[in-house]
Amino acid sequence: MLEPHIAPPACVTEDAFAALMEISKRPPVVFVEGRGSWLTDQEGKKYLDFIQGWAVNCLGHCPTAIVSAIKSQAEQLLNCSPAYYNAPMIRLAELIARYSGLHRTFFTNSGAEAIEGAIKLARKWGQIHRGGAYEIVTMHHGFHGRSGKTALAREITEMTWARFFDGYELVHGLVAESNGALLGLTHYLFHRSTIAIEPVCYLQDLFTAEASRRKGVGRALIEEVYRQAKRSGCGRVYWHTQETNRTARALYDKVAEHLGFIRYHKQF
Repeated sequence: MLEPHIAPPACVTEDAFAALMEISKRPPVVFVEGRGSWLTDQEGKKYLDFIQGWAVNCLGHCPTAIVSAIKSQAEQLLNCSPAYYNAPMIRLAELIARYSGLHRTFFTNSGAEAIEGAIKLARKWGQIHRGGAYEIVTMHHGFHGRSGKTALAREITEMTWARFFDGYELVHGLVAESNGALLGLTHYLFHRSTIAIEPVCYLQDLFTAEASRRKGVGRALIEEVYRQAKRSGCGRVYWHTQETNRTARALYDKVAEHLGFIRYHKQF
């Protein structure tokens, strides 16, 4: 059996960063090794790591026990889906139950999935013990994914991304950025109408980062949608917002006309 050959890390240039989407402001350093509380970059310089994977590496980088356990398990079974039982899952659940005093464990692989499970459990408990209580208190600047009214199934998000890159689809997206940092984004799509020959442009979503608000980012995105719509032969652009969305409506009243329509909705 041939042993896999792992090439030594190459010196990464700044141009290599361009292929990565910005999710936070990263320093221009590439780390290649970690031991305990220390990280080493591609130049051999060491750094004391106070981040530790956003508080995930409780035992530091590459602790011997975890490395050995991962290596041993990887040689037997990696992932057979949570739809099936596996031996480590059962052993860990039993240990958690024994030492925590809790009866059952729900294993997840993301913060958003954990919160979604917690909401479902809380609502089930409210249904049984609190006369059908179902409301969830959420916090401003929540971190782990969408929840509540903005929650989307993963397959919807995946399909939306696929449509952005499909030349036959009429779904489009724009971003506003500065020095690689995302300031805002918008989604828009074209569709037919029974009251016009030319297509219509629907601006479906507009978002600006809180630090970038009231600085012209939202206006710039809307005006760029206008330009794209005109270029595609559309006769008009329209969108919806909640009546109570006063901050956004202060901008919308300057760049468009409110026609007074009331929106009705039926969910299936």
